[in-house]
Formats: sequence, C-alpha cells, structure tokens
Amino acid sequence: MNKREKIRRKSKLLLAAVAVLMLFSTVFAFGAGAPAQTGGKEGEVASLPVMEAEPAQVVVGDAAATTVEGADSSGASRVTAKIKANLEGKTGGSATQPTAAREPSPAPDPTTAASDLNPPANLEGVFVPQTDISYIQLTWIANNDPKLILCYIIYRWQSGGTPQAYDIAFTTSYQDTEIVLGTTYNYYVTALDYRFQETKPSNTVTVEAKKPYKPKPPTGLSAGYLDPGVGVDWDAHSDPYVIGYNVYVANSQGGRRTKLNTGGLVTATNYFHSSGVAGKWYAVTAVNGFGRESDPAWTQAVTISPVYVEAEDPQVIASGYWKEENYKGPHNGKIRVSDETGARLTFTFTGRKVKVYVATYWSLGNARFYLDGQLVGTFLEFSAETKYMVVALTQSGLALKSHTLVVELVGSGNPQYPYNFINVDCFQIW
Repeated sequence: MNKREKIRRKSKLLLAAVAVLMLFSTVFAFGAGAPAQTGGKEGEVASLPVMEAEPAQVVVGDAAATTVEGADSSGASRVTAKIKANLEGKTGGSATQPTAAREPSPAPDPTTAASDLNPPANLEGVFVPQTDISYIQLTWIANNDPKLILCYIIYRWQSGGTPQAYDIAFTTSYQDTEIVLGTTYNYYVTALDYRFQETKPSNTVTVEAKKPYKPKPPTGLSAGYLDPGVGVDWDAHSDPYVIGYNVYVANSQGGRRTKLNTGGLVTATNYFHSSGVAGKWYAVTAVNGFGRESDPAWTQAVTISPVYVEAEDPQVIASGYWKEENYKGPHNGKIRVSDETGARLTFTFTGRKVKVYVATYWSLGNARFYLDGQLVGTFLEFSAETKYMVVALTQSGLALKSHTLVVELVGSGNPQYPYNFINVDCFQIW
C-alpha cells in the first residue's frame, strides 16, 4: 500500500470514527418518525442503554467453554474502540473485516442523502457450533451502491430487551463470537453513509446459540455386498448441526470397531468399503459441529443378487435410430444396435453398482458412457473376433438412490473399417 492509499484509508476510518461519535452523542430514531428517547426530566436526552459486559462462550447450566475476559459489549465504546484499533493498524478483533475490505472507495455523490438510501436487506443469521469457539454468522445484502456506505452497524439484543448498537462491519457479513451458549439473540443491521446518517434497520433475525449436545444416531442404515466390496448407506440426518459421519466395521454387532474413514468425516450418506465382505457388521455415527459423536447405528452386510435389464426393455429410452438384432450369444438372445452418431440409450435405475454388457465385432466403434450427467468412460466395441457379454462399463460404490446412465454412439474409433456402429446387450444392477 503506497503513502497516498494509506492516507486515503486513514481518512475514511477517521470519518467513520467521527460519524460514530456523532451517532452515539445523540439518540437515533429507529425508523421514520420515531421519537427521541428522553431521560427522567423533560427535555433531557438520555444516553443510549449500555449492554453489560458478558463473557464469551459461557455455557449456561453446563461446563464453561472459552471465556473472553473483560469483553466489552457496549455500543458506543465497542464501535469507537474498533475504529481506533483500525487507525492504529490493528484488526479490531473481527474476523469479518479483512484489510482488503477496508480499502477506501471512490468518493460518493455528496448530494445523495441518507434518507435516499435503502436499509440493508435479506439479513440472515446462522449458529455455527465449533469444537473451540462457536459463533453466530450474519450475512446481508448492501441494497445500495457500496460506494455510498461508510460502514454497517450491528444491533443485538435478547428477548425482552431493546436493540442496542453492538459492533460495526465493513463488509456484508459478521461473526459474533461473544455469545452465551444456550441463549437466543436478535439482530438487525443498519448502514452509515458518508454524511454520518444512518439508514433504517434491516429485517430482524433471531438465532439460538445452542449448548453442546450429543446428536441422535443415523437412521435407515443398510449394507450390501457388491462382489467385491460393501456399500453402506444411511439417511441424511435431520439435525442441521450434524456435519458428518464416521463409519466402522466389526465382526459382530456391538463388538470392537475399526474406523474406516481415517482421512476425515464422511459428508455423504454412503460409504464404499472396497475390501468389505458379506457377514461383517457396520456401524455409522453422526458428528455435530461441537465435535460430539452419536451412539452407533448398526447393520450387517448382506449379499445383493444382481438384476438384469435388457437393452430392449421399455424402461430403456432410445433417442435416434436403434434396431434389435437376434443372435445366440447375447444374454437374452438380442442386442440393440445403432449406426447414428449421437444416438443414445438412457436407463434410470436404483442401485449401488451397475455393469453394461455389449457384443464386440468388426463393424463397431466407440461408445461413450455418462452417469448422472458426468462422463465416466469410453469403450471401443471393435473386435476382429465376435464376442458376447463383454463388460464395457462397471461403476461401483454408488449411493443407494436413483441414477441415470446414458450410452452414446461417438461415431469414431474403428481402426480398420469405415463403420462405427455400437450395441448394448443388457444392464446388470446391484
């Protein structure tokens, strides 16, 4: 940052400091036409109510988490201290105010009055549990040209209280780490412009900072042997604070478990154990943001008998030109053949594993395969010798849910002849 940029930055922050001092030297009306708050005598202006300092991360009625000593939650003192700290080149303690976000913007149009600006919009708040310091994440939309906004003022209060200026932000997000777990907080946000005037409040959000707890075990657990390997599936957890799962294998239900996902939590709702065998027991636990792990849900791996679906089956949808040809070698005595580039067969199935069988012979070219919209393979069906029931594609370890497989004629690949037909015999599903 050059000298001129430093001067511009400090000028902007100095303006913000002056603005905040002006803001809290009087009482603002929250909304158009709101009366000023008065003291005990007529004509006297009362100071803004000051929130009592509260230690961060105190668990009400539970073991205390990390505590920030001397946390100052008062509106004016917090805001002005933040500006002062930034003027001294410090961060001010807010994780949502990176230095880059504080770079000064071009000067706004001085004729634009604060009353012409919109309040911040779409304020959202989410509690984010952590193993160390949990926090409440606020995000919103500027709803104005950012060049017109000096900073944002965050208001916080609890049930039965009144909104009080709590902190400032230079971007459209804010992390509140000074929370008491087990407490519910209300928030709204205003914008402060370069004329030191405050907009009306955004919408209000209410967020509960939950205490640490152990989640419930996963449900819907099943495991199937896929020859080779075992696919394990379960239902998505209904708890929004569950961040992942652990998967274990054991010789018996409730027996000594070996953790399979040693590289971190499983974030999907399925797991493929490539060396798994039928008869083994599998346990899955849920883990939440606090790092608390549920009791295990158990299931035993059973052998899955595959099901064949012929290429000419009505549930296989054809696009482009295809015809059926009869031979002795295919699974059901038939194959489905096309010579049209771009012709497709689309097959939707539910299973953990799928195979595609084709015939190979002299007039064939490349077949391309897509699974759930992703290219997963290309297979050259050409062969100088005619063969049947050749595996052209295998996809295993899939989640036990609906999948869509597409077979497409590429129109190239035959190394000897000007023909690039493709064919499909059948599909095999586990």
